[in-house]
Formats: sequence, C-alpha cells, structure tokens
Amino acid sequence: MKPQEFKNFEAFKQILGKELPKGDWYTITQEMINDFANATLDKQWIHVDEDRAKKNHHLKVQ
Repeated sequence: MKPQEFKNFEAFKQILGKELPKGDWYTITQEMINDFANATLDKQWIHVDEDRAKKNHHLKVQ
C-alpha cells in the first residue's frame, strides 16, 4: 500500500470524514511484543507473561 502524503496541514484536513486506505493485515508475534516491551521498558505482565495473560485477561488470547 502506498503511504498517504500531504503537502500541508490544510491538505491533511481534507480527509476528515473520509475512509482511510486499507492495508494488508499481518500477524503480531509474542516476540514482537517482547521486543517492544524491552524497547519501551513497558513490561507489564499482560504483555510479556503469556500464561498469566491467558488465565487472567477478560479477552480471549490465542
């Protein structure tokens, strides 16, 4: 998908209320989540402890 580019803020505001372009889906892996947690120092259990997240989170974890 080609990125959307705008010459200025006024051009950007013209998309208000319009549908954004659709991109391809991709799978987020646990390794990607762990890498992000390490980079941001955000190591909350819900992100990095797969077993605990499966047992304790209200959303279905696959």
